[in-house]
Amino acid sequence: MQRNIRKKISTYKENLNYREAKYDEIDKINHIIKYGYHIKWDKDFFYKMIDNGAYILNIIKLEDEIIGFIAIQKIKDECDIIMLIIDQKHRGKGYSKFLLGETLNYLKSYGIKKIFLDVAATNHSAINLYEKFGFKKFSERLAYYKYDNLEIDAISYRLVNS
Repeated sequence: MQRNIRKKISTYKENLNYREAKYDEIDKINHIIKYGYHIKWDKDFFYKMIDNGAYILNIIKLEDEIIGFIAIQKIKDECDIIMLIIDQKHRGKGYSKFLLGETLNYLKSYGIKKIFLDVAATNHSAINLYEKFGFKKFSERLAYYKYDNLEIDAISYRLVNS
């Protein structure tokens, strides 16, 4: 079920829109991953997310350009944030804060009560973002991420959405 959620944020001069992703936007999502993340995910994974009600794939657009997305797996009244990525050229401008805030409101409207995520222990900007939104650390996973020949620990976070 496509649900269009449009929001203009007064704290930004630009128009930002938050909504569910569409099939014809998967290439742009993959482009964001390829040039700003450690791995390129299979496009079929994202197509299946759109088709499968157990997943959420939402985007933010600046004017007509997709600048970020969030991928989530739902399990009853809980969910796991699989990834939240802002295009490299748009980082450091508060867009991840907008994306996460809109997503938390979106999840709350669907009755999601608990939200989980893992983040690389070295990703300090993401850790700061999640903690500002009230996520609490509850576990660590040693050598969870593998980039090239590096092993990076993950920190597991949880948020209870009231």
